[in-house]
Amino acid sequence: MKCIFIALALLATLYSCNRSPAGFIDIVTFQECHKDLNLDSLATIDRLLGEWRWEFIECYSQPGEVNSITENIRVRFNQNQTVDIIELNQEISTTWSIRQNSILEVDTFVNGFGGQMFFCQDQLVFANSFIDLCDVYLRRVE
Repeated sequence: MKCIFIALALLATLYSCNRSPAGFIDIVTFQECHKDLNLDSLATIDRLLGEWRWEFIECYSQPGEVNSITENIRVRFNQNQTVDIIELNQEISTTWSIRQNSILEVDTFVNGFGGQMFFCQDQLVFANSFIDLCDVYLRRVE
């Protein structure tokens, strides 16, 4: 009986770790996809530049619950290493840098920004759930 309970708990954990909203890649697949890209720091910067739409945030403390309240946020990474965050006609600008090929650092604290980045297709995630924080999902604006 104990073995059945452990097996069911493991299955439930794996299922919850791989869930994501429709049209988005789960965090495990994101990591695998990003690894396959084999990006160096210049390729990471090139991929980051441009405009992104903040799609949703998923927090470790509330697995499976998605917060899309921030769906009107646009983020623009510029070549001069500034980032503009635009929400409801208000704009915050700060500077950014990349270290270790995939960790974004910003000079001004912006909730949800920074941390480990993973790219896959037209999507980007700032993954901080491994330190009990939230993962922020963005999609490139064409």
